[in-house]
Amino acid sequence: QLPPSFRFKVGLEIGDAEYASYGILHRLLIQLHCGALDISSLIEEHQQYVPTVVAAAKDMVMATYQASLNLAGDSPDPSRLNGRAMTEDDLLQRLAEKNNPISEYYFRMSAACVAYLFG
Repeated sequence: QLPPSFRFKVGLEIGDAEYASYGILHRLLIQLHCGALDISSLIEEHQQYVPTVVAAAKDMVMATYQASLNLAGDSPDPSRLNGRAMTEDDLLQRLAEKNNPISEYYFRMSAACVAYLFG
């Protein structure tokens, strides 16, 4: 298995933006869940990669980005994924329209984490 940052690089080099996007999603998730970076560095990584992530993975990345912002105190209600990166209602509506259970899973996991920590 290739490291997520390498998958991102290779995906971009061969023109497979979706593969690259999932690679960076996994990198960001690992860093968020394992505490591999301090929260401000993690937010900077999200800001760096969000513009290059394709639609297939963008909803998942935005949920982890907002969870990171919540952990940094950058949210009106830290127990909900509402703020600068996204709002729960908008994302849930998009996910319902797309019928994408994988994206909904990642969203619900991020939402559960912040609800547990701050709820």
